[in-house]
Amino acid sequence: MAASFAFIPRTLAKGKRKTEQNTTQATTSSTPAQTTSTSQSAATSGSSTRAKFSNEDYVNLFGLALSDYALWADSDLRRTIDWSSEPSSDEQGADGFFPLSHLLKRSKVLGPLNLEGSQVPIAKALRLNDATSVVEVRLLMSEPSASTWSSKRDTARDLGAYEVRRRDLEGGITRASKNYSKQDWENRTVYVENMPAPYRTVPAILDFINTLIAARQSSNSASIRVQGIILPPHHQDKPGDAPTCKGFALIVLQDELDVDFLLETWRWDRQRSADAEHTQPEEPTEIQDAAKFGFRTLSKSRWDQLKEEYLSYRERLVGEINAHQDAEVPIPVPVVPIPIPIAPPAPKPLVIEEPPVPEGPSKSKLNYSSPFPFDSLIFVRNIHPETNKTTLRKFFASAFEVPLAKNEIHGDGLDYVDFNKGRDSCHLRLATPKHANILVDHFLVNPMTQARGLDEVGSPLDGTHSKEEGWLTR
Repeated sequence: MAASFAFIPRTLAKGKRKTEQNTTQATTSSTPAQTTSTSQSAATSGSSTRAKFSNEDYVNLFGLALSDYALWADSDLRRTIDWSSEPSSDEQGADGFFPLSHLLKRSKVLGPLNLEGSQVPIAKALRLNDATSVVEVRLLMSEPSASTWSSKRDTARDLGAYEVRRRDLEGGITRASKNYSKQDWENRTVYVENMPAPYRTVPAILDFINTLIAARQSSNSASIRVQGIILPPHHQDKPGDAPTCKGFALIVLQDELDVDFLLETWRWDRQRSADAEHTQPEEPTEIQDAAKFGFRTLSKSRWDQLKEEYLSYRERLVGEINAHQDAEVPIPVPVVPIPIPIAPPAPKPLVIEEPPVPEGPSKSKLNYSSPFPFDSLIFVRNIHPETNKTTLRKFFASAFEVPLAKNEIHGDGLDYVDFNKGRDSCHLRLATPKHANILVDHFLVNPMTQARGLDEVGSPLDGTHSKEEGWLTR
């Protein structure tokens, strides 16, 4: 029992080791496929960040992140590279390589792009463009320390599997731009404005500027001609917003000859229409778009001067506005009294008094308080119930044709026709008593009747109507 009992664990342990060995071999043999699938799944999940950058964009971005200007402006990154080049007991070889993950997180160029999970496509892009890339990448072969297996660390983000370095560090090449001062970089900075709409991201701006300065042949083709791209904050940006291109930027160049070339070719006071007409079809699209959008440049010193003038002018203007507002006398607000509600009077019974009918035409009794001239209202009966105000106006206007022809009156004087459809009576309001007398006399002499609702002329009244059916009353 004891022997068999001792034999069983050894057999199980042997089988376990064989299983682990097979699993390791299967994992090793399937590494390329897994790498491809991982890259594809990562590209799908992180398409919002990686899908917008091509291999050439990655190469240009890393050249910008490790340029001499970037190292001069970022002291932490510069110390990291210097530390990786110094021999120490903890390093395998002081060859200048440092973790790619560190650059993706700490770089001022790459940090805002959130590329920490894109190490595989980045390494692939840098290797495919090895001839043009200024950055060298290698796979990290050292065994990670025990602290990296702690559950408190995010290994997918902190470990990484690649290291990078500038290619010119391998041969110990010395560059004059490595020792530039702040004034040297200021002299090599150009302010650009009216950037074409398709070139308003950092990779697009880099391609755009490189195309513009490519017309001037550089003596050192392997150098990074564009050293930095600075996006000044917009006045509408909120605190903490990531910098975005609003059509203007500051471009840091390595060679002062490139600065002079841009300032001379794309002058600040150039005419947009004239440059657009002189562009040739065989020229690159970037140059044609620059002429179309009115692209222009200005030296950094001149830009600083104009900026100071603008800020001082704005401060003076704000002060004048505040002083004017403080000196203004406040306008008193009118107080409207609130009316006190009064109970309405008790309704009185309606009393209609008919004015006496004069025997003959009387003189007008107008005074300043009269609401309307007397003897100017006529009551009409026996009209057609289906008629309307327009028809009645034309019908009664016929009474003024003869007096108008003789210039006895001015106008027909028919001010208003008060009629409701369906009734056989109406009221006529005349301008003067004279017009009322003319209308009444006319229809007393020539009695007429409406044959239909829209009868504007009327027909003579026949003998079937009695005398009591008189239809005009004043």
